[in-house]
Amino acid sequence: MIALLFALALVASAEALCGTAKKNLSCMKVPKDFELPINTPCSLPQCQHNKLPWSIFFQVCQELQTETQQYCAGSMACQSWPGETASLGQYSTVTYQDATGGIDGVVVHAGQGTVANGIARSMVLTIECAATSEPYPTFMHEATSTLEYSFNWKRKEACGKGCEGSGPAPPGPPGPGSHGGGKGMSLGGILLIVIAVVIVVYLVGGMIFMAVVKGARGAEMMPHLTFWQEFPGLVGDGVKFTVSKVRRDGSYSSVA
Repeated sequence: MIALLFALALVASAEALCGTAKKNLSCMKVPKDFELPINTPCSLPQCQHNKLPWSIFFQVCQELQTETQQYCAGSMACQSWPGETASLGQYSTVTYQDATGGIDGVVVHAGQGTVANGIARSMVLTIECAATSEPYPTFMHEATSTLEYSFNWKRKEACGKGCEGSGPAPPGPPGPGSHGGGKGMSLGGILLIVIAVVIVVYLVGGMIFMAVVKGARGAEMMPHLTFWQEFPGLVGDGVKFTVSKVRRDGSYSSVA
């Protein structure tokens, strides 16, 4: 029961935290990844013959859904070219900040991407308010010393309060799928309310039961007290096991 509540809380929090307190980007959660296509015109030094040398796949509110091969799995954004992929940032590291410097929008950061020459790739995606949504972001810069990739994306969802004040976002090629509107309470909000109610009922009801039926007093009134006393140690053991497993099995050759 506790594990189920924890899992639901994670899902609800992930959806609720897509964006900032000022701008909700939850309607950019789509079933098919946005794609900046290979050979898109590009004049930056990293481009070859004035064309982008790789495709880049994006999600904003979740990890990549359709491009999950090799290093793309679990990423927010990923480079892909024939025979190779490279993560530009893991979705688990994503943060959202309100844009500054006179820009109306949201800045999305992601890190811990695929390592090259001892440096982990990372990315900064600035989603900027615009009357018309672009189908995919524009590649702006690659910092060769840090392997941080910068992108700019003009979207209607970044205007005003974000998805809370806009209708469905227009789809962009190659067909990212339909977008849900931001009106009304989201599934994440409903789940958070349900979880909060269940936790309150569990605590209050459990303490009343322990006091009336078991005659417990003080800290002993806490339901399943022994479990909660052991819980931090169990979590620590789980983390240690996971870290040791990753260190033992997670070695792979770097993608240049």
